[in-house]
Amino acid sequence: MLRNTLILPADDPQRAARLLHQAIDALDVVLMLIFGSSDEVEQIVQFADQLANKTKMDLGVNLRRVVWIADAGALEATGEFGQLFADMRAKTGGALPLAAVLNFHDKVMAVIAVGQLADPIKLERLFLEGHKL
Repeated sequence: MLRNTLILPADDPQRAARLLHQAIDALDVVLMLIFGSSDEVEQIVQFADQLANKTKMDLGVNLRRVVWIADAGALEATGEFGQLFADMRAKTGGALPLAAVLNFHDKVMAVIAVGQLADPIKLERLFLEGHKL
């Protein structure tokens, strides 16, 4: 069961865009965006969700959150996140990454490119990059 992951709807790009805006606008949260819909991606989402739980505090506040974007093409077609997608593509040489982390100021801090290893240690390091200002 995913407790710290927002799964964006693939069949409703406008709703997905609204939900992503809300996630990005949340203050004091490091976001890990994960792209794709394969079994491997689902496993990566589960690892990231568990790692996000590490920062959960007694008051129900969590400093980390995962957003799973199964269909980035539909979301990208809305045109609402042009700069965000451009920043991620710049870090991978043109393609969308497998995973990207945004810091507290919604800046893309680090990515894992498609085809790179995305084990729990690599995902934790990605989250830690997001904690940098």
